[in-house]
Amino acid sequence: MIRLLMATLLLLLVPPRSGWQRSDEPAAQDLGGLTLALPLDLETAAIILEGEDRRDPGLGLMDLTRSGDGSIRARAVLAVGRIGLPSSVPRLIEMLRDQESRVRAAAAFGLGRVEYDLEPPIEGALRSRAVEALLPRLQDQLPVAVQAAWALGIVGQASSPLRVWLTEAAAGEPRERPPSELVAAVLGSWWRQQEAEVAVYRPFTTWEEASVRLAVAHGLRRSGDPNAWPLLTPLLDDPDAEVRLMALKGLQTAPQSIAEAVAPGLLRDRDWRVQCEAANWLGRGWRESQSAADTEAFTAVLRRSLDRRLHVRRCALRALGAVAGRRAVAADRLLEALAEDEEGVRVVALDALMEAGGASLQEAMLRTRRRLQMGEQVTQEERARLAAYLREHPLEGSALARAQARTGDQIDRLWLTAMLDLGPTSVRVATLRQLATLDAPGAWTLAQRWLDEASLPLRAAAGSVLADLLRNGSVQLEGVARAELADRLWRQYFDGRGSAATALRRGAIDALDLVDRSLLIRRASLLLGEPDRTLRLHSLRLLGQDPELDRRLRQVGEAVLVGFETGRDRDDYRTLAARAIELQAQPPLVEITTVRGTVTLQLRADWAPLTTIQFTRLIEAGFFDDSPFHRVVAGFVAQGGGRMQPPWSAPSLRSEDVPIAYETGSVGLALEGRDTGRSQFFITQAPQPHLSGQYPLFGRVVEGQRVLDRIQPGDRMKLRLLAE
Repeated sequence: MIRLLMATLLLLLVPPRSGWQRSDEPAAQDLGGLTLALPLDLETAAIILEGEDRRDPGLGLMDLTRSGDGSIRARAVLAVGRIGLPSSVPRLIEMLRDQESRVRAAAAFGLGRVEYDLEPPIEGALRSRAVEALLPRLQDQLPVAVQAAWALGIVGQASSPLRVWLTEAAAGEPRERPPSELVAAVLGSWWRQQEAEVAVYRPFTTWEEASVRLAVAHGLRRSGDPNAWPLLTPLLDDPDAEVRLMALKGLQTAPQSIAEAVAPGLLRDRDWRVQCEAANWLGRGWRESQSAADTEAFTAVLRRSLDRRLHVRRCALRALGAVAGRRAVAADRLLEALAEDEEGVRVVALDALMEAGGASLQEAMLRTRRRLQMGEQVTQEERARLAAYLREHPLEGSALARAQARTGDQIDRLWLTAMLDLGPTSVRVATLRQLATLDAPGAWTLAQRWLDEASLPLRAAAGSVLADLLRNGSVQLEGVARAELADRLWRQYFDGRGSAATALRRGAIDALDLVDRSLLIRRASLLLGEPDRTLRLHSLRLLGQDPELDRRLRQVGEAVLVGFETGRDRDDYRTLAARAIELQAQPPLVEITTVRGTVTLQLRADWAPLTTIQFTRLIEAGFFDDSPFHRVVAGFVAQGGGRMQPPWSAPSLRSEDVPIAYETGSVGLALEGRDTGRSQFFITQAPQPHLSGQYPLFGRVVEGQRVLDRIQPGDRMKLRLLAE
């Protein structure tokens, strides 16, 4: 604490304009002031790639942080930060004093990537040391200061000094203010602090730079504090559409009276993303208040449900689902939408009618059965026709299964049984999850049966559902039944050692933790000897919650944290390095062809070399062709990438984090936790500050953003590399 106070005092004593200028060093041309590209020397690049891929800072990587070449030092320090071991904190702090700003910036970023919680006994001390080292860097050259500000948000424990910094920045004369990039970065870190008051944001709501106002709106949104609502409301009139959108997202929990007063105007906003969010806001309020929605706002939403823009139409239809049980005109509009040509519209309409329930849902299922020619008996011919339809329309099939599970109609039950037998994996999983909300004993029985399925995704879903049912108390398990299930879950985990089915095995561990935690503790040595590092760390976090294991875990030390067995030797990494250097020099262009048009991406091997190499290989192999955008959230992301393939059929990727902002059109790697990426990717439809530095970013849209904004759930893609 004394050292932290001294660091704060040092920060306050530094002259206000001692830094903040842009560096004129060679690395100033690199994005964010960091050296991101691999060195051109093949051996050096191979050492860096191997260290990052194995998650091992040994193997020569630490030696590179002492190189006489500043660009090599900077890139090696970035690699150490990506690996994220708590033992790297002293070295990263030391590199914060390097003579070159690009090295200091990399070290600051790295301190924000350290997995501090992997060393519970000294986590607080490590964080305090990092904060103490980072605070003075807010007065460093601008690239360093920005990275230090971002890292302080992740590390935490800096409420008091950041409050002082922001207060002084707001009080200064305009010509003496810190650069807007730095102010936005500090504001982006403020909401993460434990003692963050929303009042600190007030002076920044009217700053000239839109980036600062966007950071304010995002911070207020993330704070979750009702006191943020009065500050967010004026930002709904901001001239920048992305500020308006972020402010609107922050008001989603505000009282319904505010939504009814404000949202109708926003439904006429010139930006479709704002219109969607306004409809979402109204729908959420109608659900919670159970009001009849006999207002101007309802009329505006009903009008938008006929909008030619599909995202707006879908958002409005979803909002109507909140009142369809009370407003006949809403139910009628949803029933009409079931006959539209767009699968995404039909899916949202069916889900909305399922929410309404009752006679509306019965009528929806009757119309759907007629459209799909589903009779009162499930004949072999009808089964074959249904199977073919589900393969072509898995998203609609999942919605249909959810609705069938809810109606209780005998015909629907017959077809539901058929879909559980012959539907694609995604449909069967959706059915099980819906059953878990309606019929816990039935879902429990089905999930236990699926634990022995040949399909690994079904087994993974079964383990997840079992864990959920136990967690929420829907099922009670005692005695022999508990012991038998624990044994099956352990075998599911242990028999998969060495396989790529990480999600299945992680689900088994989570379920076992709820069924018989004592079994996990007794077999801690096997869990900590797990060859897959992501599972090893997952087990470490679960086991670390037990005081009895604290001493054993401390004795194990960092040996359990280091290393993936990648199956590659140094020659393999030299080959990868040569390819990465080639792709850095001439970034590949990828064309995504859809029914909406064509989108062109530029992949950046300098940001994420291993990710870029894997994606180019998968594209060349046709891996993504005819796969759907399975998740499209209006104003957020369009996500796809091999959903039709088994999720483990693409090799796993290490998270190649970069200090680059997620803006509109950023291409990121989808994760289920750090180092779990494979083939699924997403493209943003608006700035997403909370993703920056947390999800690997490996490309940008360079052409076709408007096409991307029209992508709907279920749209198929075809990817090809454009000729260089």
